Amino acid sequence: MAIMDESSDYSFEECYRLERKLMSGSYGTVYVGMGVDDYKDMRYAVKVVDRSKLSSRDDEAQQNEVSILRYLGTEQQANPADDVGIIYIIDFFKSPKSFHIVMELAEGGDVFDRLAKRKVYTEKDARDLARRMLTSIQFMHERGIGEFLT
Repeated sequence: MAIMDESSDYSFEECYRLERKLMSGSYGTVYVGMGVDDYKDMRYAVKVVDRSKLSSRDDEAQQNEVSILRYLGTEQQANPADDVGIIYIIDFFKSPKSFHIVMELAEGGDVFDRLAKRKVYTEKDARDLARRMLTSIQFMHERGIGEFLT
């Protein structure tokens, strides 16, 4: 899968606005975002990546990740019965200073954070999570994604 310049023709600010911060990482921050105009009632997760913090290799890897997630989202939408828990990329904006990656908002939050909050974690819980993760890995493997992750 080649890296594609799949950036939107519009600016991020023309289409979305950032609301509140969800979390920060070493390269960027994830916010809750809202659409504007026709999509003003829609909520999204928006990952804002500061490109000045990325090496050229990391910059390319970030764009590759967007291409892979777009492809997987298209594949999952074609087979809606196969809900494998992969987040959809809604939109992508590329500027010289940043990437804005608009994704579906997963209200449940980060898996690690949810596990850390639990007081009890049963064998059934572990089995269900492992099954879900392995199903996602199988879905990606069947579509040749593994070769792009090395």
